[in-house]
Amino acid sequence: MPGTLGKEIKDPTRSLFNALKSSDPSELARIPEYLRLNANPNTLFHYKRLCWTTAMGLAIKLADPELVELLLAVGGDPAKGIKFAPWLNDDEATESILATIDVILKFSKFKAAYIFKGALLAWAVGKNRIDIAEKALKMGASPDSYYYYLFHAGISNYSSIDWAVKLEHRGSIPLLLRYGGRLNLEMYQENGERNVSILDYAQRRCDREFYDFLLKEQQEYAIERGHFQSGAALDVSSYGQVLPSALKDLTISFLTGDTAVKAEKCRRQVLWARLCDDLTIGFLNEGKSKALYHYRFCELNKEMLGSFLTVAAQRRHRGGGETTSLCEICHLFKKENNSFILGILGVTKDQVTPNNLRSIARYGDIDGQLISEGKIKKEFLPGRIRKEDYASTSQFFEAIANTEQGRVPHFIFHDHHNVIEEHDRAQTLELT
Repeated sequence: MPGTLGKEIKDPTRSLFNALKSSDPSELARIPEYLRLNANPNTLFHYKRLCWTTAMGLAIKLADPELVELLLAVGGDPAKGIKFAPWLNDDEATESILATIDVILKFSKFKAAYIFKGALLAWAVGKNRIDIAEKALKMGASPDSYYYYLFHAGISNYSSIDWAVKLEHRGSIPLLLRYGGRLNLEMYQENGERNVSILDYAQRRCDREFYDFLLKEQQEYAIERGHFQSGAALDVSSYGQVLPSALKDLTISFLTGDTAVKAEKCRRQVLWARLCDDLTIGFLNEGKSKALYHYRFCELNKEMLGSFLTVAAQRRHRGGGETTSLCEICHLFKKENNSFILGILGVTKDQVTPNNLRSIARYGDIDGQLISEGKIKKEFLPGRIRKEDYASTSQFFEAIANTEQGRVPHFIFHDHHNVIEEHDRAQTLELT
């Protein structure tokens, strides 16, 4: 009876929230009905104690893919849902969190859940769950970044590697170092003391055995990182006739194509994915941001980087500088953890400038003459996106974002316009 139903559901948004809060099967079955009445899955309600959450947050905590998909279809906000998912720092949350990882990775809208990755890593380090920590790192969490502690109240100023050292959890430290964690960064201290590195903190506050363990791990990882970043055969003469044992093992792995090389390739791909996250999180130009984010899932090589830089260099509007993305890319490329990218491009840190990156995008290398004449910027003017191919630059970026996952778009620079190869209607040869 429609009249009765209308009377019963005075507030469909609250009814939706209460149904998810109760987890009662009969109530959950009515969720489609509430959604048909325009219930809002993003409205905040009090949950319990000091916790507020949304219907989307509750669906994420329940880790039910059908419920999550239903709410996403009516405008559920994945970022807000993750932020307010009510785990409340209870040990029972463990299975819910693990189930949630599997659920959110099924939906493309959750792939940029940056806050969740960092919080998950910190939570796993705190619980000494190495398996979950590794999963978070492979998702792109950063060991060095401060995190929003979703599974506890408030915001922490500790990074995950800070946290591991503070708790003296030996198991997670080699893993964090392998994925780019650094022990020479400043350690956050609740007493406000500054300019104390993580190693200094360990020397002062931890036992000698643990401090020696940190030094050993740092040394071993420094050798490993230097070995891979050189990309060349090792110079035995610089060590005399005897190689350190750790370096000798790495040499054998390198020469035999053993698992260490595969591990480094995986590590680089993870660091690249993290760079794409850092670049696109909070970027105001949503269309261009989505286009750049597409490259997160592409294999790392020079061709891919050239395509990526072409998207970053392409301007949207006449008259605007629009160098934000290129300047940010320069900043990220110069980070120590990302120095392997410079090796792929064949440039030094000093050569990483917006104009040089434009030149690499267009010609594959740095053309000093075109840069000095100011011609390189003209290759990426908005007018080069012609209306016969795309209605606007927004449509150009959308075409890139919608390219098959993992596929690198190939750009063609004609005399007066730029196109993506698959969309090239002129069928003319690429300029070289």
